Amino acid sequence: MELFSIRIRRTFQLVSTLKGLTNDAVAKQDEAKQLYEAFRQSAGDMGFDVFSPDSTRETSQKGIATASQDSVDENNGRLAVMQGHTYSINENVNRMANGIDSLLNYASSGLSLTTDIERTAKAIESQSRDALNHLANIDSYTSNLVEMREYMYAVKNGIDTLNTKGLTLKR
Repeated sequence: MELFSIRIRRTFQLVSTLKGLTNDAVAKQDEAKQLYEAFRQSAGDMGFDVFSPDSTRETSQKGIATASQDSVDENNGRLAVMQGHTYSINENVNRMANGIDSLLNYASSGLSLTTDIERTAKAIESQSRDALNHLANIDSYTSNLVEMREYMYAVKNGIDTLNTKGLTLKR
């Protein structure tokens, strides 16, 4: 019973950690959105809207500070990529949150969780035992490697001798 309570406690700790990670990711997502909006506002203050495909650029007469159409197009492309990544991050954070909610529901659904954990632990223990038994007999599998190496060396030397000295026939 104590093993059961330890496993349940660890499961809830894991779920709590995952929920904390999700909350942190959501918080960072809000920061990214704020940066995105600040950049959009800053671009608008300079006289162009890089987020609208049909936008027109208003030129300013500030000498070196004016941007070429190529640089605006390049920035527009980069921002479009950033917008796509932001959407992808948002979707993945939502998937993580749904997964964590599913884990919470599963963990709180009852004792079926502990039977699955015990079954998995027994399977792992059985596989570990089989692997250790196999490794314990490794010396019997590898004991003839030295003889094989010596034999291969002798064959190589014989072939090298044939290649350099040739074949001698005797009667």
